Amino acid sequence: MGHTLAVALGAEQYKKNTIVCVDGDGSFYMHMGSFSLIKKTTKLIYYLLDNSSHESVGDVKINYKINDIKKFAKSVGFKNYIKINDLQNLDKCLKDIKTGSLPIFIHVITRIEHNKDLPRPSNKTLIKIKNDYLKS
Repeated sequence: MGHTLAVALGAEQYKKNTIVCVDGDGSFYMHMGSFSLIKKTTKLIYYLLDNSSHESVGDVKINYKINDIKKFAKSVGFKNYIKINDLQNLDKCLKDIKTGSLPIFIHVITRIEHNKDLPRPSNKTLIKIKNDYLKS
């Protein structure tokens, strides 16, 4: 939960390939300060999954919005902004991504899932995730 962009930008320092960061809108709003670390030279594709809810903490409705996320993305250093409203558009977007146009901000509008069985991480799974991450 959260700090997804900061972790991705940290990983970018050790990778030559493009870094893909998939983030939720709750995390996006809570950790907007991380966007100050974006550079125009970054090798990042950032996906914002936006359902106007912070589902992972109990389906809490997000009551604040940036009126123009495209303008925000451009202001923090993204070269490109793409908004996705449906699966066909997402499929086309994935095929058309050009790595020369990085960093890219892809804003994916989704619906709320209402998954009552959403698994919660335990201390054991967090340690495994950390160790798996360090190995890669």
